[in-house]
Parts: sequence; C-alpha cells; structure tokens
Amino acid sequence: MKDKREIVIGLLGLGTVGSQVYHALTEKGDALSEKTGFTYRIKRILVRNPDKARQAKPPRELFVTQANEILEDPEIKLVIEVLGGLQPAAAHIEKALEHGKSVVTANKGVMATHGEKLLMLASKHNADLFFEASVAGAIPILRPLQESMATDRILQIVGIVNGTTNFILSQMTHEGKTYEEALKEAQKLGYAEPDPTFDVTGMDAAYKIAILASLAFGHYAKGEEVLHEGIQGISSLDILHAKELGYRIKLIAKAQCEKDGLSLLVAPTLIPPNHPLYNVEGPYNAILVRGERLGDIMFYGQGAGGVPTSTAIVSDVVHAAKNIVLGTSGKSIPKLDNPISLRSPESLLSRFYLRIQVEDRPGTLASIAQVFAEEEASFSAVLQRENTARLTDILFLTHTVREGSLQRALLRVRKLPSVKEISAIFRVES
Repeated sequence: MKDKREIVIGLLGLGTVGSQVYHALTEKGDALSEKTGFTYRIKRILVRNPDKARQAKPPRELFVTQANEILEDPEIKLVIEVLGGLQPAAAHIEKALEHGKSVVTANKGVMATHGEKLLMLASKHNADLFFEASVAGAIPILRPLQESMATDRILQIVGIVNGTTNFILSQMTHEGKTYEEALKEAQKLGYAEPDPTFDVTGMDAAYKIAILASLAFGHYAKGEEVLHEGIQGISSLDILHAKELGYRIKLIAKAQCEKDGLSLLVAPTLIPPNHPLYNVEGPYNAILVRGERLGDIMFYGQGAGGVPTSTAIVSDVVHAAKNIVLGTSGKSIPKLDNPISLRSPESLLSRFYLRIQVEDRPGTLASIAQVFAEEEASFSAVLQRENTARLTDILFLTHTVREGSLQRALLRVRKLPSVKEISAIFRVES
C-alpha cells in the first residue's frame, strides 16, 4: 500500500518556480505527505546545464538534459512543467500525455495557445492536465470555475490579473511617479522582468483571460485573439485627471458572454470607487466572477512570484496524485451545447474617457459634440479648465457606446481644424 501511494515525479525545469516546487516536495515533503496521505519522489529533473548555480540544490544524479529520460520513463506517473515559453514546453506536455502521464503546468502561453488540443489529449489517454498556476498565481480560480460554480451560468469575469502592471499603476496613482519611474521601481523589486514587454503590453493578461473564458464559457480563444491594449501610453496627467473625476486607472481583463457572442478584452480602464477592484493595489491580483444565480464572487491574493505560483502547482500535484492512486484520471473538456463566437472589436460596448488637445477658440467644443452626436455617441461629462494658453485639453466621459461608433467619431474629430491631438482613450467601467 505504501508503494502504491508513492507518486513518482519528473520535473521539467529548475528556475525560480521550479526551485520552489522542489523545495515544497522535498524539504517540506513530510508535512505534505502527512496532510495528503501520499509520498512524493522526484526521480528526474530536466535542466539545460547541470553545472549552473541554482537556488535549489538537488542531488546531481537527478539531473538529465534530455526530456525523453522523463517522458518515456514508465515509473514516472506525473510530470511538472515549469520551463516557460511555448516550445519545447508544449511538445513535452503533449508527449507526456500521450504516454498516459498526468501533467501539472504553470504555462499560460501553452494553455492559451494549445489548451483545447492538450485537454482533449489528456482525456483520450485517461490522464490529467492541471494548470491552476497559469492564472493569478496562488489564487484558486480555475478549480472553482470548473467545480464549485459548475451548476451556475457564468455571465462575466472581470479582473486585475497582472501584478506588474497593477504595481506600476499603483505607484503612479499614490506616489506620483511617471510610468518610467514606476517601471524601474517594479524591476528593482523583482515585480517586472528586465524586458517587461509581455506584461506592459497586456499580452500576459490576454493569455490569462483566454484561459478563464475557456473554462467559464467553453470557448477556446487563443491569447492573440484577445483585443488587448497596454499601459505604456498612460501619462501622469491622465492618472491625475482620473483621480479628480473620482476614478483609478487599472489594467482590466474582461470576458463577457452575451446573446450575440463572447467579448474578450484587456485594456486600461477607469474604475469607480464603488467597484470591488478599485482598492486592489500593488502586485496583487483580484478576479470578480458574476454568476446568474450566485451573483458576484471575488477572488483576491498574490498573483505572481515563485512562492505563490509553486503553491498553486503543489495543490495541483496533490489533486493529480489522488486521481493517479484512485485510477480516476481524466477530466471532461468544458464545451457549450451551442458554441459561441467571439464578438468583433467594433461591436463591443463601453463608456470611454477621452482627452483631446484643441486650440482654445470659440465653437471647438460644439463641433466635437456635433460629430459625436452624428455617430450616435454622447457625453456624460465634459471638463475644460480656464487657461490662457493657445492649446488646451478637454476631457470627455461618454455614455455607453459601440467601439465602432466611437472610432468613426474620433476619425472625424481628428480632421477638425481646431483639434491637434487625441491624447488619450481609455474605457470606463460602470
């Protein structure tokens, strides 16, 4: 019985997250075994260079440089993938599943690109594919969507799912830092990578909302299909204006299912004080799930870093171990009876914040308002300060409008003689 309950593991990668996973399964393995009833033995670890200095110090004989030594080992029943990147990670996961091994991964890129194929493969080979750590670090969100909320119809998911950008925007909002200063601080504290492009462009959040949508709505959108905008264009001036209007700017990921399809979006958004995401600051994540019967449910916690991510991975390892021992591996693939399609960006509805630089002369505001009215867009608020300069900014908050109508209006406004620049366009969450 003791041997049957031993879970033999192959670990792909030993970086920051991999080292924390190794630590949790070895140095803290006794406590984990006592809680779960299983023992966990890491038999082999895939690394590029066995001689590289690492945070974790496994016995050297565990290291292998060829993935097949793990993927084709019949004793290894569970593979943990923490390599990162699309390839060779996706190929390794695919091969592990084909050999009937269960897989735990934190790889959002792989799951947002190849998730449907890999989940089908897992089901075919009676294996598990768990990926809780791919979205929001230690926050348990994927399993509740699959299990706890399975009896309800999900209407909307909206959240802050990238800690890097949330930290940067928090520094700009509360410390008065510029984008460049806040980014440097994030890099100094380890919240941002040396190359932060994946985070600040919104691509990381796009992958995550695609994964959430696949579980909530049964639509497997690829991360690249998600309309996404980053935070690089947010100025200190817009942060200040948002505060004066009673809002904070956050990078919001949103998935919403409606009769005419599924909308997926990542964009800087003005959040009002009565919204649950308004006070989520620093490197924290928060996800609000709206159910038809359950109403609003909020998930909040640390969304990145080696320890939070490894915690989610080890949780998945425990679930996979249970299925391996009980012989109940294999999960159903979320699908809707009537498949839904992605709505086009032009059809999406939102309120908007606009900052338009104009020549301060009579009739300018009226001409802008006329263009918007002709495109079936209207304003809920307009703000222009008294000034003596030749150029001035006018701030607009729109009523709910279709993206296509807004873009047509802005295209015409740009051609007005008195308009010098559309300086900022951000969405406004109601």
